[in-house]
Amino acid sequence: MTVTCLMQTTPTTPMPPMPPDMQVMVHQMGWWDTLPPEAAVTIVIVLIAGMVVMAWPIVRAFARRIEGKGHEDQALRGEVDQLRARLAELEALHVRLSDLEERVDFTERVLAQQKGIGQLPPH
Repeated sequence: MTVTCLMQTTPTTPMPPMPPDMQVMVHQMGWWDTLPPEAAVTIVIVLIAGMVVMAWPIVRAFARRIEGKGHEDQALRGEVDQLRARLAELEALHVRLSDLEERVDFTERVLAQQKGIGQLPPH
């Protein structure tokens, strides 16, 4: 007896072409690539110290302003005091003017009553 084996064949996809030899890209080196680590640390420290020296007066001024202890301008302080005194005078004048207004109203009412008493009723 003979055995026959049937083999199924599956379609195979062709292999993609192999890329050409990979070319290594050459990195162009700058001055920072060849800088020794000690020099890099020194540069960073110098930059931070420079920024602190330049920013210190600004930070101090902001702190004073927040605390309210900023430099006061004496001319401005004098003008504010002068305006406060003038406001107090105007408030006193307002009270006096209100009193005079009430007196005028009272006088008008009294005069109107006297005028009404002296007249004869119409016929």
